Amino acid sequence: MPAAMERGDLDVGFGGIAAEVFFIDKGDEFRVISPLNVDGDMLLVRPDFPAEDWATFVKTVRESPKPVRIGYKAPVAVARLVFQGALEAEKIPYGEAGRAGGVELVNLRGGGNTVPSLEKGIVDGAVINEPFGSLAVQKKVGKIVSLLADLPPEGRWRAHPCCCICATTDAIRDHRSVLTAFLRLMHSATEYILSHPDRAAELAARWTKMELAVERRSVPHIAYLAEFSDAYRKGLRTWFAMMKELGQFHGRLKDLDAEQAFALTHDTSLLEEAIRQR
Repeated sequence: MPAAMERGDLDVGFGGIAAEVFFIDKGDEFRVISPLNVDGDMLLVRPDFPAEDWATFVKTVRESPKPVRIGYKAPVAVARLVFQGALEAEKIPYGEAGRAGGVELVNLRGGGNTVPSLEKGIVDGAVINEPFGSLAVQKKVGKIVSLLADLPPEGRWRAHPCCCICATTDAIRDHRSVLTAFLRLMHSATEYILSHPDRAAELAARWTKMELAVERRSVPHIAYLAEFSDAYRKGLRTWFAMMKELGQFHGRLKDLDAEQAFALTHDTSLLEEAIRQR
């Protein structure tokens, strides 16, 4: 989606915040104009993997005579980066080439490859966002070890960013009233999801073409929101700080602190205006 925005094919779009921010870092004039959700991802392992929670997962990895292979959907996926942070907190070695007592990270090249990768034994587990986690559980090829929001360091990853609405600065300048009306609609839709989770699951199943049971399991794992809440801002600050620690920024964000990075990558004014108009 951000690549399409960069080409001029889109003025506004839905997508993962990591991708949006990395395009902004390299110079594209985009801004996040609304969050969509936080959290909503998890660590899965095969049903026969000897772990039921994070503590037993860590113990199994440390005692394993070969690297434990954990898949992720894309190099800049938030789930991968949160998982790396948790491994560092536990002092567990990790990398694209793993070793005994550590984790080997495997690029699944998309969330849709999670289930077949578990089925075929390509990976021992995956860090993945919904609905792919719930799909793996429904098909009995995976079990949830932990929601990523609960990984160590304790409390650091709660309300970590996931998806957002992004627009070009030209669209924000030239079509402000249209974008504000659009965000009023999105704010109402989010309130509907929160008030009617069963109906939200039914609508999600129609969209994703997945079984209703998958979406009923999936929706409660996701914290939907349509405002720049204090929890969202705190999660973004943590994420920006982590990205900087890991040397992930190479352009405009490289030397900025978390507050400056937030200011450069976000335009909160349209959503605030939309909420006032409701």
